Amino acid sequence: MEKGLNDNGDLLSSIIDQRIKSLFKSFLSEIEDIKFNHQKMIEKIQSKTDETFVSNVDYFTEAKFENIRKKVLDQGNDCIREIDSAISYFDCNFNQGNFEKTRKQTKIIKKVFAPIIYEK
Repeated sequence: MEKGLNDNGDLLSSIIDQRIKSLFKSFLSEIEDIKFNHQKMIEKIQSKTDETFVSNVDYFTEAKFENIRKKVLDQGNDCIREIDSAISYFDCNFNQGNFEKTRKQTKIIKKVFAPIIYEK
């Protein structure tokens, strides 16, 4: 049974938005992992060298991290807006049969996004 959606394709837009958000949250998680590993390496370097050398090699500062994080979020949100705009050009139909078939075959795993917190 096909069920018509409104002109904006809200269901399709919502599904796409959700997947894109999941994608850029995974990017944020990876960036946090990189920052954490960088910080651990800086701590090792600090124990074996002087502070000047450490400050020279410490490229992944908090400001750099925040800048990269902002870019990921901005690009993800821009992508969502562009896709939402493109979807509005189409008439969409929901195929309940295909949805039910896929839902029964798909194992849904909930992923939790939790930022890594560390202290010096």
